[in-house]
Amino acid sequence: MALKDIKARLRDRMQTVAGVTKVYTYCRNLTAEVDASQLMAADGKFHFWQMYRESSDLTDLVVNQEFTEQEDTLVIEGFYGVKDADDSDETFDGIIDAVLQAINNDRRAGPNGTKLNGTVQTAGAPARRSSSRYVMVGPNQVLCHHAEIVIKVTPRYLQ
Repeated sequence: MALKDIKARLRDRMQTVAGVTKVYTYCRNLTAEVDASQLMAADGKFHFWQMYRESSDLTDLVVNQEFTEQEDTLVIEGFYGVKDADDSDETFDGIIDAVLQAINNDRRAGPNGTKLNGTVQTAGAPARRSSSRYVMVGPNQVLCHHAEIVIKVTPRYLQ
């Protein structure tokens, strides 16, 4: 399957989580104020997710040196506007945990998982990592909580 199909499945799973509405399968380029308004959730909070491929590793298969397997590392970035009065830190942590579970439950083979709807041969457990506790986002520089979720996938093809 193509990378865009894998990203689309991840987006679909994420959108099953309460509070997650804006998920992009590409990195947003926020250069104008109108762009920032597109990243507001239904409740009026600045909240969106985007994803990108961080790396691809090719490995020769030991059984048959003529085949090379590709493993992609995908990063899903989440941004959530900071507002202490609304306990935004705890709210975002809960959303991140739910997103991790939604992806994890779908990545496996078997009765509960679908291998991301058949888009991958294998998918590792998603892991949370953060490059920074807070980041400034957009042309108006909105202070946001920031999280990164990393998942390694092997698409359903060999080269």
